[in-house]
Amino acid sequence: MKKLFSLLLSASMIFGIFSISAFAASDDAMRRGPLCGDCNRGELQHVDQFYGSWYTIGYTSCVDEIPGVLDRIEERLIVNTYVCDNCGSGGSTTRTETRTVHNH
Repeated sequence: MKKLFSLLLSASMIFGIFSISAFAASDDAMRRGPLCGDCNRGELQHVDQFYGSWYTIGYTSCVDEIPGVLDRIEERLIVNTYVCDNCGSGGSTTRTETRTVHNH
């Protein structure tokens, strides 16, 4: 009985090792970025990130509730650029980031 258990345990370990190495070698498992929509072969690589300057978009009541004091609401633009590692096609995404600045 012990020999049968040892044989089954060894066989399952060997099968597991081959399954992991086959999975790791597949192209889909190694892909890190999104697939390029133009060539459907390469992946999009993040190549640049730009942070714009902060600018005021408004005011709000002070978070410390100090009468007559307003906090400034600021915003900036963030642009991320991506390029396909196969065909060179690229694009960018933009988003805004907002913060509140206490003026005291």
